[in-house]
Amino acid sequence: MGASPSMPPWQDELSDEQVGYVLLFLTVVRDPVRRGEVVFKMNCVLCHGLRADGKGRAAKLYHPPPADLTRSEKSDEYKEKNHAFGR
Repeated sequence: MGASPSMPPWQDELSDEQVGYVLLFLTVVRDPVRRGEVVFKMNCVLCHGLRADGKGRAAKLYHPPPADLTRSEKSDEYKEKNHAFGR
């Protein structure tokens, strides 16, 4: 690929294990389903729970309680627009 004048060379900067993690990260980023799973686990699981049933560990702290997303009548488009990242 050649050297870039904007970025220092990375040769020998990462271990083989670290390179593997970078490659794994890139596979997740390119797959929208896996990316969505990561977003849900990082931002929603505490309240909505692992099964998205509204029974997460923090659910008891909220009134009204978090929605059971498995029984929601809202479309996926609505959920994506209005509930992503705690909106």
